Parts: sequence; structure tokens; C-alpha cells
Amino acid sequence: MKVRPAILWQRAHGLDLGPARDEALGAYTYSLLRKDPNSAAAWAVTISDPKIRDKSLNGIATFWLNKDPAAASAWIQNSSLPAADKKRLLRLAPSG
Repeated sequence: MKVRPAILWQRAHGLDLGPARDEALGAYTYSLLRKDPNSAAAWAVTISDPKIRDKSLNGIATFWLNKDPAAASAWIQNSSLPAADKKRLLRLAPSG
């Protein structure tokens, strides 16, 4: 059964901060990925659990850097992510 992004967003949005919200946001960002990687990335950075956040951001960056390297790189570079995270994500770009 496929869950619609709007349902995932409602579920995540209604939850208190914590593991359940992080899991719901991880699922939501994955559902947004193909249609709106920019929004998926913006939501992914709000995930408080570092493992879930990194997994989501890695997936988003990998997909987006393959689909639209310029837009993905610009988002990563201009994000509020720590420099080490930016560097790690930019290394996921396909080589030339």
C-alpha cells in the first residue's frame, strides 16, 4: 500500500519532537524526493535524530545530485548545515 505525502506530512506535523516524529519526517522526505527534492531537503534538516537525518539527507543528495547537480550543490552550499556535513554530501555527486 502506498501512502500519500499529505498523509505523511499530517502525521509528522502533529507529533511532538522525538523518535516518532523523526521517523515520520524521514518517510515524508522520501515521498517528496522525486517531485520536490528542495522541499525534501528542507524538511530533512529538521529531523532531530542524527542517524535518521543523515540517512534522509544522503538519499536526497544522491538522487538530487544525479538529477540536477547545480541545484543540489547550491542548496547544500547555502544550507545551514555544518561545514563537515556539506562536504560529506557534496562528495556524493557523481564524478564527471
